[in-house]
Order: sequence, then C-alpha cells, then structure tokens
Amino acid sequence: MYDGAVVFISYILSYLLRYNSLTLEVLDINNILKASIVILPVNLLCFYSMGLYRGIWRFSSIPDLVRIIKGISLGVTMSFLVLFLFTRLESIPRSIFLIHWTLLLIGIGGGRFAYRVYQDVNLGREVTNKKRKRLTIILGAGYSAQLLIREIISNPASDIRIIGLLDDDISKRNKILHGFKVLGSISDIGQIAKLHGVNDVIIAIPKATKEQLNNIISYCDSTQLKVKMIPSISDLISGKVQITKLRKVTPTDLLGRDQVKLDIASVSHMISDKIVLVTGGGGSIGSELCLQIAKLKPRKLICFDISELNLYELGFKLEKFHEFTELEYIIGDVRDAKKISDVFNTYCPNIVFHAAAYKHVPMMELNPFEAIKVNVIGTQSLAEVSHEYKVDKFVLISTDKAVNPTNVMGTTKRIAEMICQNIQKRSQTKFEVVRFGNVLGSSGSVIPRFQKQIENGGPLTVTHPEILRYFMSIPEAAQLVIQAGAIGNGGEIFILDMGQPVKIADLAKQMITLAGLKLDEDIEIEYTGLRTGEKLYEELLADTESTLPTAHDRVRVAKVREVDNTLEEKISNLFDSSDESCIREKLKNIVPEYEIPESLRGKKTLSYSSVNLN
Repeated sequence: MYDGAVVFISYILSYLLRYNSLTLEVLDINNILKASIVILPVNLLCFYSMGLYRGIWRFSSIPDLVRIIKGISLGVTMSFLVLFLFTRLESIPRSIFLIHWTLLLIGIGGGRFAYRVYQDVNLGREVTNKKRKRLTIILGAGYSAQLLIREIISNPASDIRIIGLLDDDISKRNKILHGFKVLGSISDIGQIAKLHGVNDVIIAIPKATKEQLNNIISYCDSTQLKVKMIPSISDLISGKVQITKLRKVTPTDLLGRDQVKLDIASVSHMISDKIVLVTGGGGSIGSELCLQIAKLKPRKLICFDISELNLYELGFKLEKFHEFTELEYIIGDVRDAKKISDVFNTYCPNIVFHAAAYKHVPMMELNPFEAIKVNVIGTQSLAEVSHEYKVDKFVLISTDKAVNPTNVMGTTKRIAEMICQNIQKRSQTKFEVVRFGNVLGSSGSVIPRFQKQIENGGPLTVTHPEILRYFMSIPEAAQLVIQAGAIGNGGEIFILDMGQPVKIADLAKQMITLAGLKLDEDIEIEYTGLRTGEKLYEELLADTESTLPTAHDRVRVAKVREVDNTLEEKISNLFDSSDESCIREKLKNIVPEYEIPESLRGKKTLSYSSVNLN
C-alpha cells in the first residue's frame, strides 16, 4: 500500500516539477489517471520481482538499496514501454520518466530507511537503560565495531551497556558511530575505564596483531577489566558463530602466529589412500595428528596408544571421518616389541608418525630408566620393525630439548633422533625427524597449569623471572609435522619455525590481566627456582648445526653431524647398570653434548622431594 501510494503521488509530482508549478491546473487529470492504470501495477510487479517484499524494513541495508534501484529502474522502463505501445506517449513528456525515477528512489528507499532510523533510535535508547549492567568499551571503530554495536543494540536480552569506543586512528577521534562517540585512543583505556566505571573491554579488531594485543593487555594491566574479543573473520565468514559470540583473549592470540598454509598437493599425495599408523595417538600432539591426517582421507588410520581413555575420547573426535576412512584403535605399549610386530604384520602401514614419548622433564629426572625404555628402546623397536616391513616413511616427533640437552628427557629424545639417522644408512624407509618447542595447551604444559592456579586463587608458579620458551599451537604443530614429512627424502632433521621465544613470567602476568585480576593484589607470582635439568632458554639447533631452507617457509632442515657407528652397541649397554649416576654417564657417552647437572653427579637415587615438580 505504501509503495502504491508512492508510485501514484510521485507520478503526479513529476508533472508538477516538469512544468515548474505547484498548481493542479497544469495537469491533465484524465490522461494521468489513465496512465496510472498502467504505471501502478507495472511498477508493483517489478518491485515484487526484484525482491523488495522479501526484505525486513527494520534491517534495511545496502543490499536492499540495490534491490530498490533495480526495481524502480525496471518499473519505470517497463511503464515507458507499455505506455509507448498503447499511447505513443501522446501528451506525456519524456522527461517525466526520469523525474519519476528520482522521486521513486526518494520515496521507496527513503521510507524504508526512515523507518529503520526510527527503530534504531528507539532501540538505541535501551543501551543507556540502567537495566544494562555491564559497562563496556569497544576497542576499534571500524566495520567490525559497527556490526557489533548494531547487534548489541538490537538485542533486548543483552546486558552490555556501551560507554563509547576507542581507536588509534586520529581521523576518527570524536566521531559518532551508531550514536556512540570515539572517546580517544586505545592507550587511554585505563583512564577512561576508571572515569566511567567500566567492567568489560571488547576488542573489535578481528585482525589484531600480536603487538596490538600485547599493548592492549599492558594498558589493562592496572585495571580489573575483563577483556573479550569478537570471533575471527574465518569463523564469521563460515557462519560458525555470530559477531556477538564474544570469546576470551587466549595465549594463542598473544603469540600472533599466522595460520599455516599447507602444500595440499604434497601432503595429500603422501597420505591419501595410504595406511597410516600414529603412535601416542591419544596424546596432545598425536590426537591432533590423527585429526589432520583423517582430513586427508587415508585408506586406514591406526591410532596406537597406551591409554584406553585417550583412545576412547579420540574416537568421538574422529567419528565424522568414518565414512571415508577406516579407523582402528589399538591399545599397546611401544616398549612391547611383540605387540608392535603384530600390528605391522596385521595392518602393514605405509607411513608411521611416532609421537609416543615421555616428555615431562622433572618427572624423567626422577625416572631415567623409564625415559630410556620409552624414548630410546621404544623408538628403536618401532624403527627396526618399520625398516623390516619396508614402511615408506617414518616421522619421529622430537623436541627442542634434544639440542645440547641438560636433562634425561632431552638426551633420550636426541638418542631417538640418532637411531633414525643410523637406521637410515641401511634402510629404504625414509626416516625423518621433526623438532619443535612447546605447544600451547598440551598435557603438562605451562598454560593449563596457570589456568588452574588462577582458578584456585594462585599463586602462579614460575621457575625463574628470565626463563624463555618457544610456543606454537597444537594444530599448527601437527600440520607442520605432516608438511615436513611430505617434504623429506630420508635422514633429515626438520626444524619448525617457532617464531620468537616468550618469557614465561610475562605470559603469567598477561594471563592474570586477562582474568580481570591485579598482580600482587588479587593474585601473586611465585618464583620457585630452576628445576633439575632445566635451562633458562631452549635451543632449536646445536652449536655445530646449521639449517637450510625447504620448499615450505615454516620448515627448515638441519645439517647435523654423522652418527657414530657404535651407537647400537652403546644403546645395548645402557642397562648394564642399575646405578642412576652410571646411567647418566652412559647417556653422555652417546650424546657428548649432554650436560649432567652438578647436583646429580655421583647420586645413586633421587627422591620425589628432591626435585621441584611445580
């Protein structure tokens, strides 16, 4: 009805404008009414065909304006043609149609947008309603911020009360976005938060860099603000979440690492339609490896782990891949050579990813024999069986702690690397090693421990104020392991790009701030001292090693020294003595760069109380 009235009235107004008169005397009412019999239904049909009545006036936007322009253009054109066909446009000036088009755009489009403005103003008042308790500042005044504000003000159930926006773009200072003022730069957050009694901060910068996020966290350091972020652009585009599905800033965000871009052709060629075995498949890295491998559609994926619970939980994650990949879950121990041999005899895997290992440094200092059994003997048994069954590729997951090791865990992982290098000399199987640092969120890692300590009210325990560690996310690590495996030709030790090392003390402070707490007031950091065998910083390459680039910019290959021909004999002699001091000397004999901590030299036993496990 509204559009019909606009079509009719604007047609009359187009005559008045054409004759530059506001009196009806200039009009030929009879002809206008006859023309209206054509113009009215033709325009309304064209509007309908262009989808003008599928939109909701309350949410009219640019796409609606485009449909309006298309609709009135088609309507005026069709009216012109129909009238020309029947009347040859006698007594109808041609300019009438151009004027009519302009008036229709104003009337049809303006009416819808005026209604939206009216509704936005009414609903916008609700933001200042005292019922909304969460006083909030939005960081960023761009496209994402305006989408967020629109969703917040149109949601009556929201408890968010927007105070204003902050943006470092000087040109936006004091500008208004959907009724809210840009109050200053992001560095003013502490001052403005105190002035207005703000509770929350929402980061509406989906592509915020590591530096930006770290700066924001430092600005919030003196406040008790809870910091949240809008979802990532990829999640928004995929439709997984809405922009108002806010999330906490995570340590992964603070690392600022770019998404891994895999060479899909090479990794697919390696995995697709192959039988793949993953040892330690239920662990942090192993389970993610299984997920990433399953996406590449192997013929069969064998998940091998000593923990029935881990395999049970992994089964739920892999359920969706069952229709195009055969999945096998095997409980077993890599130390059990007979079990390993039976698995290979039954399934004949083409590719092996060896992720099963003991990785906790202090615990392995307490139990060096167990570290040797799993990390050395387990790897040797698995590698020998892989050689015997002519596996195409064997990929060992190693660690930065294998470089110039100062602990049993790192030394045993370095020996595992040497085992792969040694067997490569006589094998057609391509043995490859992938070495990287800590992964965020893995079992036993520092971040889950910090989170639990914050939940318990602290303190957060850090071994040393200057301790540095490399970090990467679990999916990133798993994807790069597969990529390195695809690149390798046998015998290489690949080094993953770990970015810049992170100071653990700074990470602890940032996590305290993100939790909306104040350091030393609400929660403390306690420095406990370096643990036995622990280094202040980790290395990815030994002093005598160097690296070369590969086909992937996030993977480099190390040039390492040749392995001693007596390696197998030295390994077989490891258990000649049950004396822990002696076993450490034997490890050093295999890995000369292993530095035995002075506190452990000559000791025959270790008690649990002698090593700090925090």
